[in-house]
Amino acid sequence: MATGGLLRASSGSIDGTTQQQLPTGESGHSAQHLIHERLLLEARRLLAYSDLDVTTISYSLGFKDPAYFSRFFTRREAMSPSAFRRRHSFDAAA
Repeated sequence: MATGGLLRASSGSIDGTTQQQLPTGESGHSAQHLIHERLLLEARRLLAYSDLDVTTISYSLGFKDPAYFSRFFTRREAMSPSAFRRRHSFDAAA
């Protein structure tokens, strides 16, 4: 799980049942949701404003497997990290 790098927790330390029981804060979102949103924000920033490859970005965000990072990003952004980078580059040139 991506949160392992940021929280220094192993991927197995929070199981599915525990994740569902995490309390929501004033935002109305669980801690896991907020962490995922923060990871996405940082991933978008790195893809848009750095020359780092996707593998390096995935490791820097705490993902142990670049393929999992790609699935995580694609599931939430509806496009792959590479497609996001190309789209941003196109928008910046326009």
